Amino acid sequence: QGIASDEPQATLIGRDVLAAGGSAADAAVAMYFTLAVTLPSTASLGGGGVCLIHESVSTRTQILQFPATAPTILPPNTTRPSATPGAVRGISELHRRYGRANWGNLLKPAEHLARYGVRVSRALAMDLKLAGKALFTDSNARFVFARTDGTPLDEGDTLKQFDLASVLTKLRRYGAGDFYAGRISAALIRGAELSGGSLSHVDLGNNRAIWVNALGIDVGSFTVLTSPPPTAGAITAMQIWSMISDGDRYLDSDDIQRQHLFAEASM
Repeated sequence: QGIASDEPQATLIGRDVLAAGGSAADAAVAMYFTLAVTLPSTASLGGGGVCLIHESVSTRTQILQFPATAPTILPPNTTRPSATPGAVRGISELHRRYGRANWGNLLKPAEHLARYGVRVSRALAMDLKLAGKALFTDSNARFVFARTDGTPLDEGDTLKQFDLASVLTKLRRYGAGDFYAGRISAALIRGAELSGGSLSHVDLGNNRAIWVNALGIDVGSFTVLTSPPPTAGAITAMQIWSMISDGDRYLDSDDIQRQHLFAEASM
């Protein structure tokens, strides 16, 4: 068993889930919701994603796709069209099929961190600095992620997110359905309207997570399994990998040649 993430607190929580007898899917669920608290710049409740699942017994590899989709309805006052979040639906579907632990128990660590605070990691501190003034044009974001002097929270500062904790409480109690067709969804739509966004009951209600077969790409003597379109980033990466590894030319190149080879393959 192994656990890795871009933020240490999420990694520790995933480890604890495995140690308690949870499945890999259980660990992924707990880590996702923890990351929504500790590293929302890359794993928020408003995003989407893709999950690759390999079953060691059947040797079957499947892909669960849950992208954030474009809106189908744009209200007249929309100034910032909003993607319909798919991550909560996808993570719930992953747990439905492969989870062993209680759903509510997997959300409790994230809920606790959001309500009582967590130390800002180096990863989040760097992302907040990169976002800079653009993030803080939103008064709510400024209230959560800025110090009293208006500068971004830095590594080691305490981050508290009371509204997020309330959402996680409802998700823990009522499940993902409340996010797409319940009290959470109504609050999301109202918030989007106030900020010029375009979330709708129709788009949230129609959101689905989809199971598809993995796409296999031969790279040397290996077959790499990844997600098919519309999540095309992995395919692009595999194409680059295949091009630079052809005939061992990457291994046979020095550092300068490798940089040039990678740049050419990327173009």
